[in-house]
Amino acid sequence: GFGLSLNNDGTFLAIGSFSDTVNGVRAGSVYIYTRSGSTWTFRQKITPPVPSQSLQFGYAITLAKDASILYIGAPYQKGKVFKYSQSNLVFNYDNELILYNDNVWNNGIGLALSSDKRFLMIGVGGGISTSGAVRIIE
Repeated sequence: GFGLSLNNDGTFLAIGSFSDTVNGVRAGSVYIYTRSGSTWTFRQKITPPVPSQSLQFGYAITLAKDASILYIGAPYQKGKVFKYSQSNLVFNYDNELILYNDNVWNNGIGLALSSDKRFLMIGVGGGISTSGAVRIIE
């Protein structure tokens, strides 16, 4: 796994595998595990809504402290961040965040969510002549 996130009480774990094959292309995926006592149980494999070659879905992950929300970064193809909501131990796709139409690749290479879920921080990699940055979405 590459991206990795654990919720606050350690009962949900999300592991990204950004080069997993999905529908015949290396789009990436995220594996969800839950813990009860000392036992970890596989719950779900999350794949991108529209798999595409080298999307790198799962490169970055952030899980809300209560495991109600999961953001998944896919930095290839100008960077995408996908939002999933959890209900009854299953994460369901909500939407894709539209970052900026600035032709910057590597949006979503790092993700962090504030404990109150109001702010999502998105790491942006630098290109040939630019340095990296952090975008904050409220």
